[in-house]
Amino acid sequence: MDISQGTSFNWASRRLQNRIHPEIPVQQYGSVSKALQESESLDLLVFDGAPHSTSGTREIAKASDMVVIPTGLTLDDLEPAVLLAHELVKS
Repeated sequence: MDISQGTSFNWASRRLQNRIHPEIPVQQYGSVSKALQESESLDLLVFDGAPHSTSGTREIAKASDMVVIPTGLTLDDLEPAVLLAHELVKS
């Protein structure tokens, strides 16, 4: 969902360039609602959210069956991840 960074999109492009299978389709969306509209035809939809909490982060979490918050092992990485998790639970 962070179209300026496009991490997942770049990852999929590298896989295609290197002929790595299976091919995994990746689509960039400018809004959560647009992605959810198109999700009716999908078996699985993975949101790669922005690296910071936004209203879109809460929208993604509310529409999700599972939320994974990746983090590093240092306290500097863990603390914001825990704060985000608590914020999502509250909302």
